Amino acid sequence: MHLHHQSMLPYSYYDKYADKIMLKLITGSDVTAVKLLYGDPFAYVKTDNLSPEGNHIWEWEYSELPLTRQYDSPFHHPGLDPGSHLVDVGNIVSTVAHISQAGTWKRWVKPAMTNIMWRISLLPPKTKRLKYAFIVTDKNNKSVYFGEKGVMPVPESSDVMHSNIFFFPFVHKIDALHIPQWASETCWYQIFPERFYNGNPSISPKSAEDWEKVNPKSNCFFGGDLHGIIQKLPYLHELGITGIYLTPVFESPSNHKYDTKDYFKIDPHFGDTKTLKELADKAHALGMKIMLDGVFNHIGSSHPFWQDVLKNQEKSKYKDYFHIHSFPILEKYPTREEINYDTFSFVPNMPKWNTENPEARQYLLDIATYWVKKCDIDGWRLDVSDEVSFDFWHEFKRAVTGVKPDIYILGEVWHDPSKWLNGYFHAVMNYPLGNMIKDLFITKTLAPDAFTQGLFAKLMSFSDIHSRVQYNLMDSHDTARILTQAKGDKLAIKNAFLFMFLMKGAPSIYYSTEIGMEGGEDPDCRRPMIWDTSKQDLELLGFFKELIALRKRYNNLIQNADITYARDKGLCRWSLRYGHDRLDIVYNSGEEDLPLEDNVLLTTHGSNTKLLLKTTCAVEIVTHGGLYVTP
Repeated sequence: MHLHHQSMLPYSYYDKYADKIMLKLITGSDVTAVKLLYGDPFAYVKTDNLSPEGNHIWEWEYSELPLTRQYDSPFHHPGLDPGSHLVDVGNIVSTVAHISQAGTWKRWVKPAMTNIMWRISLLPPKTKRLKYAFIVTDKNNKSVYFGEKGVMPVPESSDVMHSNIFFFPFVHKIDALHIPQWASETCWYQIFPERFYNGNPSISPKSAEDWEKVNPKSNCFFGGDLHGIIQKLPYLHELGITGIYLTPVFESPSNHKYDTKDYFKIDPHFGDTKTLKELADKAHALGMKIMLDGVFNHIGSSHPFWQDVLKNQEKSKYKDYFHIHSFPILEKYPTREEINYDTFSFVPNMPKWNTENPEARQYLLDIATYWVKKCDIDGWRLDVSDEVSFDFWHEFKRAVTGVKPDIYILGEVWHDPSKWLNGYFHAVMNYPLGNMIKDLFITKTLAPDAFTQGLFAKLMSFSDIHSRVQYNLMDSHDTARILTQAKGDKLAIKNAFLFMFLMKGAPSIYYSTEIGMEGGEDPDCRRPMIWDTSKQDLELLGFFKELIALRKRYNNLIQNADITYARDKGLCRWSLRYGHDRLDIVYNSGEEDLPLEDNVLLTTHGSNTKLLLKTTCAVEIVTHGGLYVTP
């Protein structure tokens, strides 16, 4: 029997928005019931029972409640052993390759264990403290007791429980998870400012290329600026966007601005501080938030601090602002092995900040609060955030929320973000979710069953609060564009975006994806926006407008939904339920068109058990490869 719980995120926490203590337990699929035993740690009552010494025995006073089963996936693929389930590739034990009639490869994964999540929410006791344990029952009707020290037989006396128990010592509201509520209602639009729109040609670089006739190179400029974004706010508003994420806008010699020269100055080719303030004010008037990109991991070599190090070497007053291993420091290095200071990747013109240095730390914190105060920005996206110390991020969060309590803090973490979400960031860029969705709908290397198990595993890894504000994305300035990844298959990208927009979190669009922009890896993914409507994919643009409107209409359901999954041959259905509301996503992963009506799908909860899935229409035809939503 597989069981997992810890008295910490995401398994145990206080939700101040619901005023509930949330408890979650992960088990194997062989578990059929879970019961919670809970009570005040100090609530003992004297019984009539006597100890061998003749003293009255005191028993712990506790209550019992059942947990609800969630993220269950009753499926198996006919090509695998009966009873084996399909999961995300992160849990691979063995992989079976299956080739369909159409000749496309699909990956079926057989795991060692299918995980199920059990959950319960409790009103905080009057004493605000709690201790608890679980009684877990499997399919053979065998029950065990599960506490902090592990599994043991169900005890006959609460005195035995005391030695193996989980604790929630006290509910301190000041320690409760806090997220800006607006972030759970936001549809983001990422802009690479140098490539969005040239609103003021007089400040463009002299070497600016022709906007639509030249493919981007690593070091070229096109003249996009903040004035252009201001002028195109009506376009974004009509699209339905409610949040704008700008890649770096501070002074820098490059087009991408991740090698900062002056953090307190807007790049002159983009505008100035007044321009950014105007952008923020006008965006706010249209109901849009503004998030800036903060590069606090490394600096650009043109920054005055690093220039001082190059000039004065070990006598520089800034030498301890960086991780320098030896002197002299050179302007260029023949090989990466010769670089004698820490950098971003192995890039010598991006020296890494030493955030343990008090002066360097305060300098960076002053930057973070300066732009919140000066221009009323709403969020910081933190570049290479996983390589910066947790201690710095702790102070960073305290500093910016001290200025603006509902500011949004988004980290760039491409891997398991659990540590960063435990008190430091509100969200991370959710690349893992986007990659799974692309594997299902675009590369078609992940079967629907395997995808669903991976999806459920991802949802289990977040608290409900964090799930609602994760920055969900399909592509960005760091990846090939989605249409290029899909080799021009518009149905595939529509399916991918539709599914992503119906998942918990804050969905995003990378600029120009909505009008059919293609592009390979960096720098090709940073092409200038196409504004000539005769060259835009207006049908795709219409799809994205409808998609954003759909998301806004059902946002409350989506963000709070319990998701279940079922499949009948090639027809897959993900059902989102919250209260009396329900939304079904139906996907035909097979090779033939199938009728969609009141489908009866077999489940694995019993050999004769059937689950009736209703739709709002009598009969619909779902073409192979098509995704259909029934509200």
